[in-house]
Amino acid sequence: MEHTYLIYVGIFGCAVAAYLWMRDARIFYRTALPGYRKAAYYGVAYTALSITGILFMLSFMELLGLGMILLALYLQSAIVRERDRIWSADSGTLDRALGKATLQKADRKAESADSEDESDKSDIRLSRHERKMRERANKDRENNDAEDKDTETGDSISEITAK
Repeated sequence: MEHTYLIYVGIFGCAVAAYLWMRDARIFYRTALPGYRKAAYYGVAYTALSITGILFMLSFMELLGLGMILLALYLQSAIVRERDRIWSADSGTLDRALGKATLQKADRKAESADSEDESDKSDIRLSRHERKMRERANKDRENNDAEDKDTETGDSISEITAK
């Protein structure tokens, strides 16, 4: 018994499942969005399922193997991702197919150069929670400084009481 053309369809479906997994992993690496994290992790299992489908197709159970591949592709597309946070309406098809996304690390560095002190820049290994706490502390300091100033003269309250 010979294999039919369905083996080629199955191989193409398996390649698509692996490609989508790698694209989701690339987008997660660049943006750190939780939907793409889940898609990248589940992509491993779905790619394994599609490879198992290829093995079934090679052992002359073509319809069962093709069903496994189609199931893997369906489950991979059912994961909810934050597509609107990555691509705008004017993004091209090639950008979406290649998984181009703005690098989150570069955005953080640009923002931190404007707002953080030199001591904050030296410690790169802060957790997300620690960074947020430092940002809040900096905002609170700025707000307190703004509240302490007299609106007419621009002098601080301590300078006015010393006069």
